[in-house]
Amino acid sequence: WKRWLALVCVAALTASLFESIRVSGGDHGAGYFLPQTRVWEILLGAALALGATRLNRLPKVLSGIAGWGGLVAIGYAAVTFDEETVFPGHLALVPVLGAAAVILAADSPWGPHRVLRIAPLQYIGLWSFSIYLLHYPLIVLAEAQVGELAALSKVAVAAACVAMAA
Repeated sequence: WKRWLALVCVAALTASLFESIRVSGGDHGAGYFLPQTRVWEILLGAALALGATRLNRLPKVLSGIAGWGGLVAIGYAAVTFDEETVFPGHLALVPVLGAAAVILAADSPWGPHRVLRIAPLQYIGLWSFSIYLLHYPLIVLAEAQVGELAALSKVAVAAACVAMAA
């Protein structure tokens, strides 16, 4: 049953990814908010879970390297993606595959989990969903008050998000 489930998962993942690419090219909002254009991201996690036994057989050095590459991919997306980025679309592959690689490296002694386990990053992880929910309303409110935000104002809004999430 796992093979059939994996086949259905990969088929649905592929269909959703192609729909994301198709829709996001013409309508960023629809690409971002429609479930059929984003479900592939969750299905990739499901595929990882279904293949966990086989993926665990990978050499730990290889999965560790993949994990560090995944962390770099997530950081790259966080730093370079902006309002001009066509997202989700094909560019969503960068952070999503990056996250999958970090998960894949969880059992590797050479993986990024050593860094990700430090307390401040653990707290950010625990608060991340709250930060996600708060960031946009705070940005909108701040821009409504002062106009376009300067770099220092953006840092202040980010700090406020973290403080409120905590």
